[in-house]
Amino acid sequence: MDVSFEQICGLVEAELVRDDVPDQRARLTPFLVTPTRLQLSWQYGDAETFETWLVGRSTSGETGLVYRTEGVGSADYPWGAVLLESGDMGMDSGWHAGLAHAAICDGLITAPPGYVVP
Repeated sequence: MDVSFEQICGLVEAELVRDDVPDQRARLTPFLVTPTRLQLSWQYGDAETFETWLVGRSTSGETGLVYRTEGVGSADYPWGAVLLESGDMGMDSGWHAGLAHAAICDGLITAPPGYVVP
């Protein structure tokens, strides 16, 4: 993973101003944390770990919002919501095209009216 701290901060900022989910900045900011690198395993692999960036955390601390350049299942889905205690990346259905989409699908924020999962 060749993403620097500065680059991940820029990616998060870009997600906060996307126009496909209204009020993204206000809705996501309470969950954001200082980005930190995190090693997660792939539950279908051979104990191999992969570097991700932890960029957000649920209020309970159980769920993390993460970014991985390669995504899981597809490079088009680099944003995930994972159970931090498990130490793995979860299923590919937990990975999304955007940060807000991961937060919505994991129930951290509510979907706006008319929202369609991309």
